[in-house]
Amino acid sequence: AHVHATRVSLEGVKGGLIVPGAQGDDVAAHQVVLLEPWFANGTKSLVKSPKLYWADTGLLCFLLGMRDAADLERSPHAGAVWETFVCSELRKRQARAGHSGLHFYRDRGHEVDFVIDRGGRFELMDAKSSRSPSRKDAGSLNAVADKLGAERVTARRLLCRADTPHPVGGVWSLGPDEPWFDGDLTPAARAAP
Repeated sequence: AHVHATRVSLEGVKGGLIVPGAQGDDVAAHQVVLLEPWFANGTKSLVKSPKLYWADTGLLCFLLGMRDAADLERSPHAGAVWETFVCSELRKRQARAGHSGLHFYRDRGHEVDFVIDRGGRFELMDAKSSRSPSRKDAGSLNAVADKLGAERVTARRLLCRADTPHPVGGVWSLGPDEPWFDGDLTPAARAAP
């Protein structure tokens, strides 16, 4: 359980997870998700190993010994648990919409937790467990948008625990009560801040 929201090698995952009844390539009997990196052909400086997420955030918290919200708040794993939760919700959103293509982006200088590629048009999202993300938290979203071509990026979002949506550093900060979970952003959240 201590390996979550981090890059891994597939061999390491298969060798390190033992699930009763799992057979063959059934990696941990669907209890983990390997999120593949996004990269364009010929890009040499990007990370190409997948990130591992637990499919069930509740199970992850149980395995980490978290029994209630106070345990989560005190945990050094709170940020990674939030990122795992966001990954799970985005995967559900993609499945409901009949889309695939959820990835992450990482090069030598910047990382974006989630990239949705819709035929060369991109949604960029970072998960932040903070209730009030800072301008610095938006930095990688803006830098990667510039690298991909800002005209090709349809959304840049900080998916956090904020109570109300608001612009931060040129991107939208959206909390768990916002409809980003459903893929139905409000007109205000669709527009660039």
